[in-house]
Amino acid sequence: MKILFISQYYPPETGACSNRISGFARHLAASGHEVSVITGFPNYPYREIYPGYKRTWCQTDSDGKVQILRTWLTTIFPKRPIHRLANYLGFFISSMWAAMFYAKKQEIVVATSGPILVGFSGALVSWMKRIPFILDLRDMWPERIVAAGEFKNRFALKILEWIEHFMYRRARRIVCVTEGLRENLIKKGVDERKICVITNGTDPDLFKPALREETSVFEAFGIPRGSFVVVYAGTLGLLQDHDMILNTAEVLKEFKDIYLVLIGEGVRRTFLEEETIKRHLFNVRFLPNLKREQLAEILPFAQIGINPNTNIRHNRMAIPVKMFDYMACELPVVLANDGEVKNMVEDNLIGFCTLPGNVPMFVEAILKLYRDQKLRLEMGKQGRKLVQRQFSIQLLSERFEDVVVNKGGRTYASSI
Repeated sequence: MKILFISQYYPPETGACSNRISGFARHLAASGHEVSVITGFPNYPYREIYPGYKRTWCQTDSDGKVQILRTWLTTIFPKRPIHRLANYLGFFISSMWAAMFYAKKQEIVVATSGPILVGFSGALVSWMKRIPFILDLRDMWPERIVAAGEFKNRFALKILEWIEHFMYRRARRIVCVTEGLRENLIKKGVDERKICVITNGTDPDLFKPALREETSVFEAFGIPRGSFVVVYAGTLGLLQDHDMILNTAEVLKEFKDIYLVLIGEGVRRTFLEEETIKRHLFNVRFLPNLKREQLAEILPFAQIGINPNTNIRHNRMAIPVKMFDYMACELPVVLANDGEVKNMVEDNLIGFCTLPGNVPMFVEAILKLYRDQKLRLEMGKQGRKLVQRQFSIQLLSERFEDVVVNKGGRTYASSI
C-alpha cells in the first residue's frame, strides 16, 4: 500500500510526535508498504535548521526505506504566540503544496495533530485527492493552547473550532493516544465507531536498565558519584508544573545527596534557570535537549523519573510520553496528575501519583523511594514489564498497521 504521512516533526528532531510517527512509518516500510513522509526541515526545539540541511522550498531525504519530503517553514524562536503561529502556518502551506505537486500518488493519507493545522492539511489533501484520511490525534486543539493561556482571540478560536470539526468529519478513522481523548471526542458528537486508542510508547530495546546502579555518568554535570538522581526529561513548557520541581528541590536541600536534573528545552527554561540561581538551589541541574540515543545512555543511571502537570482539565486526558522511557529503564515514576494516568500508575504499582501542585505529597513520594531501595527496584521492574507487555513501539506499530491497511474501514475500537 502507498501511504503518505504528514507530520511537522520527524527525526533527527526529538519529541513525542517525531518518535511516534517515525516508529509507525519505519514499521510500515519494513512490512513492505511504500511509505512517504512530508515533514518540515528539522529545527525543533531551538528553531534553527539543523546542520547538514539547506533551507529550500522542498528537499528529498530518506530514513531507511521511508521516503522523506522536507518542506519550508519559518524558524523564529517562539517568544510570543504569533511566532509559533507563523511556524505552524508556514508548514501548513508548504505541506499542502508538497502533497499536491511533489508527492507521488498515494492510497491513504495519515496526518498527526497537533498542531491542528497539520491535521487540517491532511484532511484537505484527502478531500482534494479523494483518498481516505486517518487522523492521528495526540492532543486536543484548540483546547490545548487555550488551557496554556496562549490564545484568547474569540474570532480566531471559532475558526480553529471549525477546522477541528472539519477534521473529525473528514477522517475515516481517528486514532487517539488516550482514553481521555476518545471520551472527549464522543462528547463532541464524533461517532465512537470511528475512534480507536493506540497509546504512545517507547522502544524497550533502546531504553534499558543500567547493569549496575551508579551515577558516575552525571559527574560531568557536577553531581558527585553515588548521588540519588531524580530526573525530568521533556519540554520545559507551560503545561508542566516546573515551579513544583523547584519547590520540591527547596524542601530537599537538607538531603545533600539528592539532585534534581531537568533535561530539555522550552519557553520557560531561561526563567527556571534564573530562579534556580536566585533561590540558591545547588541541588538542581539543567541539561540540554538530547537525542534519543543520548538520553538512553543517561536515563538508566537516574533513580526516579518525574513529571508534575499543572492542575487543568486538559492534563487529565494526557499520559506523559516521557514516563514510558522512564519505565523501560526500570525507573519508578512520581507524577502529579489526577487524571487517567493516575489509575495506570497505581493499578500497576509502577510508582506514585500525587495531586497536582501538592509539594508535600510529591516530596513524600520521592523520599519513600529514596529510603526504600527494595520498593524502588520492584516498582522499576514492574514498569519495564508493563512497557514490554503493552507499550512497546513494535506492538503499537502493529496495531497502527492494522488500522491503515484496512484504510480505516474496519471496526477496530480496541485500546491499549
